Amino acid sequence: MFAKRKGTRIENELANMLWAKGFAVVRGPSSGAGVRKRYQPDIVAIKNGIVYVIEVKSRKNDIVYIDAGQIFGIQEFAKRSKGIPLVAVKSHGKFKFYTIDMLAMAGNSYKVQGDGYDISFIVSNSSSISSESSNSPGHLVSQS
Repeated sequence: MFAKRKGTRIENELANMLWAKGFAVVRGPSSGAGVRKRYQPDIVAIKNGIVYVIEVKSRKNDIVYIDAGQIFGIQEFAKRSKGIPLVAVKSHGKFKFYTIDMLAMAGNSYKVQGDGYDISFIVSNSSSISSESSNSPGHLVSQS
């Protein structure tokens, strides 16, 4: 399967999953279309007034590298929308979500590390996650 077609399929799969969980969801129509003057995330999902700016990746193994420009892009979009930047990775048949602070610099890229959050964490915390921490460097923070 061609990479772009596979990426679109995975993005649509996640968008549909989030929609079914009660999120308002928009998939970027030209996500992955190359260099642009303004960044468009793969998915923007909103629930209870909280905006999630999501870059979506799919890998057969657990090693995931993401171009630094994409990470800077989701951070900038999240800053402008007062949203929370996330990376969603589909591996071994399920999605895991990573905050920016769960990524490690690796040359001109970022490497995903750690276990990530299940979608249930994102859903259950959509009313108690602080957007104030979304760009420093991008944490999900549970409010007590």
